[in-house]
Amino acid sequence: MGRAKLACALPWREKVGPRATFFMLLRSCILLVPIFLLLPPLVGNDGLRLAVPLSEMLTRVCLLAAQGMRRHTAGKSLAEQPSPAGEEPMVRLCGA
Repeated sequence: MGRAKLACALPWREKVGPRATFFMLLRSCILLVPIFLLLPPLVGNDGLRLAVPLSEMLTRVCLLAAQGMRRHTAGKSLAEQPSPAGEEPMVRLCGA
């Protein structure tokens, strides 16, 4: 196997988009560090054990919210597009 083929097969050579980078930073830095600092004074030593799962859950909530917003805006833009003359619209709005 040549070097070019080997370099293409390595998983870490894939390009990562800005959304993936943002959510990775959200999970590892933006949420985790403040949770590590705030939770132990409130809960005690168990706060350190709960910090990572709480960070993971909050990241998941943010991912689901972003996915829902993306679907909502994508569906809205499809509905607002004019259909060609004589054809039914692709997406029907409620009551339309």
